[in-house]
Amino acid sequence: MRELCTGGCLALALSATVFAQPRELPAVVDLRLDPCPETEGLQGLLATELRADGVDRIARSGEEAIARIEVIAACETEALIRIVDTATAKTLERRIPVADVSGRARARVLAFAAASLLRASWAELVLAGEDSEAPVPEAIREGATRRLVRALGERGALLDPPSDAQNNAADSTATDTDTDADADADADTDTDTDTDTDTDADADTGSDSDSDSDTDSDTDTGSEVQDQPTPQLAVGAHAFGRVFFAPTTPTGGLRVFLAYRWLQFGVSAEGGRARDRIGRIRYGMLLADLDAEALSRALGRFTVAMHARAFLGWTRLGGDPDDGIESTSVASFIAGGELVLAGSVSRPRVDLELEVGVGGMTGPTATADGRDVAALRGGYLRVGLGLRRIRE
Repeated sequence: MRELCTGGCLALALSATVFAQPRELPAVVDLRLDPCPETEGLQGLLATELRADGVDRIARSGEEAIARIEVIAACETEALIRIVDTATAKTLERRIPVADVSGRARARVLAFAAASLLRASWAELVLAGEDSEAPVPEAIREGATRRLVRALGERGALLDPPSDAQNNAADSTATDTDTDADADADADTDTDTDTDTDTDADADTGSDSDSDSDTDSDTDTGSEVQDQPTPQLAVGAHAFGRVFFAPTTPTGGLRVFLAYRWLQFGVSAEGGRARDRIGRIRYGMLLADLDAEALSRALGRFTVAMHARAFLGWTRLGGDPDDGIESTSVASFIAGGELVLAGSVSRPRVDLELEVGVGGMTGPTATADGRDVAALRGGYLRVGLGLRRIRE
């Protein structure tokens, strides 16, 4: 009976030991986003960023994950990124100013910032060494080690994980020590270790946000910083109408442009016709312009900017009198400039733009019986509506 009890107790003890071992967390990161057009594609960008860190995939279903990333207020002037890291049992936050970043570029900035903040948290897995009890996938621990070694250079050699021989030697030494030591002394040592661990965790809680944010900026250096995107090149097209003031002469046309940072180069074609009591008048213009952005202000998805634009071109003006008398046409070079107030709304793929310009031009005038019938010169008002696509 005694032997039976001994065997049963041993089996129960072994079962308890097996079930007490923590289960390894999946190499999955859960992503939670506020509904916002600016974050389209962020999930794929984040998966690309974290693939080298050992993350298998980015989930949106709220399933079990090694960490959760929350992106809050992504469409505002300042987004909040919150990391809930199960591996280190910590929560980190960082505010990212994104007022000057629009379109798909904002999703890339947020993905880069979230990945950097998560890497800063995972750096503690390496610093904790073999004392860490977190059931972390080996691929994620190795990825954190590689990044920290690369960031610290030769000093990072001290952080390399011990070899198998070193682990076996350490296990043998610990076994011999535990066998010879008194049971009461072992219990006291375990109690002290647990107390120290809890104390360290409590002390770290108050400074998670500041210290981990600093770790992020120090750890992810070198080529990682160069991955942060900024919109450089854009193409677009505007349909517009122009009205010259004296005499009133309306035109309509299309402008296409190429933009690099704050400069634009555009070409446009426009034309129109007017009706007088003695006949019809036709006119057209071809223009090339250079535009410089002087001021810009972003308000969430909306951007307001002031531009200065100068242009050169060619125009032709002629008429068809009703009385059959042959008319003459005039062709000449023209030049001018305008101030443009532009407003845009950022969309996931293209930006919608509205332009209002006021300017002046030198050009020909059509006359009939001594009267000015049409004029492509003097002051004018121009209104345009179109699209801009940022090419990153």
